[in-house]
Amino acid sequence: SDLDCIGAAIGMQSVMEKSFNLYSKIVVDKTKTMAEKLIDYAEKNIGKDIFITPDEAMKQVTPKTLLIIVDTHLRNSLESPQLYDECKKVIVIDHHRRAVNYIDNALVFCHEPFASSACEMCSEIISCIDDKAIGYAQADALLAGIMLDTKNFVLKTGVRTFEAAAYLRRRGATTINVKQMFSDSIETYREKVSIVCDAKIYRIAKGADGDVRLASAQAADELLTLENVKASFVIYESGGKICISARSFGAVNVQIIMEKLGGGGHQTMSATQLSDINKEQALKMLIEVIDTNLEDASCK
Repeated sequence: SDLDCIGAAIGMQSVMEKSFNLYSKIVVDKTKTMAEKLIDYAEKNIGKDIFITPDEAMKQVTPKTLLIIVDTHLRNSLESPQLYDECKKVIVIDHHRRAVNYIDNALVFCHEPFASSACEMCSEIISCIDDKAIGYAQADALLAGIMLDTKNFVLKTGVRTFEAAAYLRRRGATTINVKQMFSDSIETYREKVSIVCDAKIYRIAKGADGDVRLASAQAADELLTLENVKASFVIYESGGKICISARSFGAVNVQIIMEKLGGGGHQTMSATQLSDINKEQALKMLIEVIDTNLEDASCK
């Protein structure tokens, strides 16, 4: 299960519980999921009791149990094929292209291959059933699934995708919360960088040399994706000057820090240029300003 699968499940669980007043749980094997951060976020902001294991679910199945399957329509891709076999009433909500041996006994087979994600489909369904069925945490979960499957609204994105995102934003979704669900540990990031550094271009004409200014700005943005990083600063040399690119999500005002070094910008994106010093001196100056700024902020 990924962010789209778990996000869609969180949305539908909320509808079943709040709109229809039904006992409703999300069945997930936490040892195999790729959505650990979303599950942790949901347990913290919605409740730890909304998730149960497949074994726990098997013990609770009755003839009246309704199983809602999201983000797949294949039995072999289910979290628990055995649970599906036990349940007599099934609903499928999926956006993947239909394959052979699909689940063909569903009471409702909601299949939209042109949709960006299962979360987009579930957002539309929820908005039609009960506009107040989800809160900010469920909206964050659904938006995370959309952002995952669209690669941040780049691929498979249509008008309905943006309408679903706008609906979730009205329901309280926060893009910063969602962005943090995609953050990596520094160890994972180093592995990723190592893979990129070892990559080779094949059958493509060699382009111009890299632009250190562009690379530094992109590196500062990329560093914000790491866990627990609230601000990033990249020091580089260009045109005989030492330059610093600064980025944040707003928790740290990098504009103030850069202004104290003779630069500027705004709260989340700023920069400066320093003359007649080297990188080591620039780093020392930057650290002193950061420490002073954070100490001043903590005293307010």
